[in-house]
Amino acid sequence: MQLLLLPSIIVMIVCYKVQLPLKSGQGYAAIVNKTSTSIFSLFLILYSSSLTTFTLACSTLFKKSNSAAAGTGVIYFVSYMYASVISLRFESASSFEKIMLSFINNLGMSLGVQLIGIFEGLGYGINFSNFTKGISLSDTFSMANVLVILFMNNFLHIFFIYYFDNVFPGDHGVAKPWHFVVSQFYKPKTTNKRNENQSQNIELNGKDFFENESVYSARKIGIRIIDLFKEFKQKSETKTAVENLNLNIYEGQITVLLGHNGAGKSTTISMITGICEPTSGTVLINDKDIVTNTKEARSVLGYCPQHNLLFQDLTVYEHLKFFSKLKKNLDENEINKMLELTNLADKRNALAKTLSGGMKRKLSVAIAFIGGSKTVILDEPS
Repeated sequence: MQLLLLPSIIVMIVCYKVQLPLKSGQGYAAIVNKTSTSIFSLFLILYSSSLTTFTLACSTLFKKSNSAAAGTGVIYFVSYMYASVISLRFESASSFEKIMLSFINNLGMSLGVQLIGIFEGLGYGINFSNFTKGISLSDTFSMANVLVILFMNNFLHIFFIYYFDNVFPGDHGVAKPWHFVVSQFYKPKTTNKRNENQSQNIELNGKDFFENESVYSARKIGIRIIDLFKEFKQKSETKTAVENLNLNIYEGQITVLLGHNGAGKSTTISMITGICEPTSGTVLINDKDIVTNTKEARSVLGYCPQHNLLFQDLTVYEHLKFFSKLKKNLDENEINKMLELTNLADKRNALAKTLSGGMKRKLSVAIAFIGGSKTVILDEPS
């Protein structure tokens, strides 16, 4: 994003700093005449980077892309409305008030521009000898404050992106509690105890299942589904997609979910992979709760969705390398082996958009297996 904004920043620097002849014919002048080009450039770069992270943070508050685009635009303009007020009372406002207002991105930019204007009016602009000084002894607010705050804003916005994306994941994802940032460092013992109790219950009730699972006693359970429910609210109606599902899926086996359209197969898979949260019930992946320990559960999980989700401008090899890195398990030998197993070795450097439908499907399956996946979920892989 910064690379896309860089040409605009360069044009702005040139337009503001290039000196043009005065109408009087007596010398040359620029809009920003005395201020250091380095400081002015740093100011614009920090503002553009913090603006990028600010808009991304705002977008996490919305579920749909269209509403995110419109809502972020409104927030952007509203955040700038107070700029005209603060500019009129710049000298009367305290340094503390200005510092606090600078954390609102557009107001920080506005205050920085105003400082540049004031120092330009004094005839010496802002440079490295005075960028830490205020306009008076009583007002210590300086360009250094603006630059530091714009830099800090990037990290604050990234934190908000991380926080709101976890608390409000939208239609896809499991919402974490509002205090998850603190609670992840302190995990109550009741969570593990709950999982242990539920694990015991499923084993005790095994005799009620339609299949005798005692023959699998030597195998480890890869996926344990306990009393799984999923309900969707449509207007005034509540529809049950999955009702009281109990299932043990063992390592070293291929388990197939069969059913007609609308039976709840994809919904079940979405809950197993943590894409949507169950209304009630528990899913354990390698004994890790997919809701409360999503990251740990997904570390051994591979998933091939019903529809191909590929990056059109990445090659086949780059896809496998990217998803291996996501799982923090990059192995070049595994990638080469997977290319051979899926008969995609000759398409190693081909872009995804050039592949046929069958080859794209093969790549999606390969992505599910890459990275040392112990449990692989395939949604209509053929």
